[in-house]
Amino acid sequence: FFLPPQIWAWGTFRKYFLKKWVDTVISVFPFEAAFYKKQGIKTVLVDHPLTRELQSYRRTDQKQRIGFMPGSRWSQYRRNMPIARALMNLIRQHRPDIEFCLLTYDAKLARAAGAQCGNMLVIHEDRYQAMKNCDLLIVSSGTASLEATLLRVPQLFFNRPSFLDFHVTRGLLHLTEYCLTNLYFGRQVVPAIVHPNPKRILQYLLEKVEDQSRWH
Repeated sequence: FFLPPQIWAWGTFRKYFLKKWVDTVISVFPFEAAFYKKQGIKTVLVDHPLTRELQSYRRTDQKQRIGFMPGSRWSQYRRNMPIARALMNLIRQHRPDIEFCLLTYDAKLARAAGAQCGNMLVIHEDRYQAMKNCDLLIVSSGTASLEATLLRVPQLFFNRPSFLDFHVTRGLLHLTEYCLTNLYFGRQVVPAIVHPNPKRILQYLLEKVEDQSRWH
């Protein structure tokens, strides 16, 4: 089983089905491989398929730019994009020279976002190069967080779950960390916040952006 179920996050009972039907689990995450081995399941750890590919990218321009990645699903986009727009407007008050772009996973979301983003550049083609061309990425997806890490682009992570997910559903999860990069390395290497209150997230992100000496 390559890229196995995330039983370390929820539904640990599924280990019984895996033990019965799977000979070997192949994982690309050290923490996941360790978890599966602890469950008594034969597990092999391999390099993430994107590691070599993404480390080959080189920046092609030097314009100061912040990229927003509010999520791959429409529900994520609707919850997270207002925070991205508010942060962009606040930063522009002090640094009008910085360019902003929105990075999406597909053309459909790009079209929907383009109609709402005004003069913000929306990109969905050659996304990895666009990410590499940013000085800072503000991401809301675990996959995007790991991609940014492999591209060696500084990032901030935020996620705005629904009220129900934050106060009820997350009680079913066996997680204290939601950022995939931090899970991957077993420590907080990316500043991250998860909260349903957009004002709290916005204030956190603004403080972290202001801490970045590269903007001064």
